[in-house]
Amino acid sequence: YAGLLEKLKVLLDKRFFELQKYWMLFVENGAAGYRFSVEKNVFEEFYRVKWPELELPRKILDCKVQEYFSKKVDYISMNPGSYIFRPLNYEHLTQTELISTVDALEVSARNFLRQNGLETFLEIGNSKLGIILYLKNVDKDRGIEEFGKLLHFDSPYREIVVVGDQPGFSGNDRIFLNGKFGTPFTVGTRTDGSQIPFPVDPTGPAGTEFLLRHLRFEN
Repeated sequence: YAGLLEKLKVLLDKRFFELQKYWMLFVENGAAGYRFSVEKNVFEEFYRVKWPELELPRKILDCKVQEYFSKKVDYISMNPGSYIFRPLNYEHLTQTELISTVDALEVSARNFLRQNGLETFLEIGNSKLGIILYLKNVDKDRGIEEFGKLLHFDSPYREIVVVGDQPGFSGNDRIFLNGKFGTPFTVGTRTDGSQIPFPVDPTGPAGTEFLLRHLRFEN
């Protein structure tokens, strides 16, 4: 995470060292969480969901994933709790082409799960930039839950503001923004017929900044 620390130094400027003690990372779609150690100047893992090795031997699955996807994608990241895929010609596609390509990759991934009897073990997330395969019992809500426990909040942890941009079906934030944990806002697409997640205008990064500047918390 050295690159991340350098970016934070630029972003936070004079407050960089003041805010370090609050830094946390939740990675691999909620499979693991890290707290920043000011004393050691590194992120330290404070939870990780255990991979079900007996039911789903990881080395065998790694080989199957590599064999099936190697010619379909530019990049495969095999993480301890997930697989992340980036489509072919990623850097040369227009946004429309990229979305279409990633959607097609999602269909292919669902075929992979079905052909290998993995639908009861793994789920698919589509970020419109790539796809992720992750355990059924792991999602971004797990990250919110672990964060809430760490802060000694009571479930469903409404004190935690949750912001995403893809709450729709198969969207990468679908579970994250469903309202089970935290107080969810969307700065992207809306879900028809539902008031949750709460919509924010403007959308995109500007929407996130607007939300953070205008949120007010009651004691």
